[in-house]
Amino acid sequence: MTDYTEYFDEVIQAHVAIEQWLAEERDACELEKLLSR
Repeated sequence: MTDYTEYFDEVIQAHVAIEQWLAEERDACELEKLLSR
């Protein structure tokens, strides 16, 4: 069975970062990092 834990961790981290960016808790420069994922 394939372990997708690492993939899901990355997805969750990206989701949290996007939510924080939308809530303006992060700098605009963070958007570039999010889009490069």
